[in-house]
Amino acid sequence: MPQRIYLVTGANKGIGNGLVAALLSRPGTTVIAGVRDPAQQVSRDLGLLPVGEDSRLITVKLDSTSSSDPIEAAKALQSEHGITTLDVVIANAGIMTHFGTVLSTPPEALLEHFQINTIAPLQLISAMWPLMERSPSPQFYIISSNIASLELSLQLPIPALPYGVSKLAANFIIRKLHLENPSLVSVALNPGWVQTDMGWSSANSIGVNEVPVTVEQSVRGLLHVIDTASREKTSGKFVGYDGAEVPW
Repeated sequence: MPQRIYLVTGANKGIGNGLVAALLSRPGTTVIAGVRDPAQQVSRDLGLLPVGEDSRLITVKLDSTSSSDPIEAAKALQSEHGITTLDVVIANAGIMTHFGTVLSTPPEALLEHFQINTIAPLQLISAMWPLMERSPSPQFYIISSNIASLELSLQLPIPALPYGVSKLAANFIIRKLHLENPSLVSVALNPGWVQTDMGWSSANSIGVNEVPVTVEQSVRGLLHVIDTASREKTSGKFVGYDGAEVPW
């Protein structure tokens, strides 16, 4: 059987690391791990993950603040690693670094979050699309959040305006990609409130001492959604790790 090829950004920690580990343990799978700095120890440690039969790991530089990294990564994948197609791209890298009221939020915080949470995923799929087009069933996912749901945000007191609006814009990109590309499965994924650095930061912002979802639980659910996704039933939607559709 042909290799199934995945690309995951933000691969050296949190949900991204969990996705890479789970995918790499499968047989016949190529996992491309996008990291900000491949030379960092945390990035090199990806090479210690268990590898399934006939599977392999490729690490590429994908800094979300760089407009050239996705283009250079796409070139390197073809010229240095023999990659001719991409089946699944998961834009996981993101930030949530500013907490405060709407009126206290500086424009610079919005710009920083839009660059990493919105623009970077768009640049990623734009650069990788020529490879994705060669897949019989290309799929593109952005790891989003309940905070980006206009309906659910009314129930969530987390004061993270830059994160919420940047992920909301990323959700719109997913919707437009679905409408404009009949061959593509594009989905916004809600991973749940996960026990990552970001999850704990958001909990601390509202004085909460518990975060309910482990990385393993989130990854297991996300991969089930990805494995069973289809153009007809899943694409163009906002879907949780539990398989439930999330309101826009």
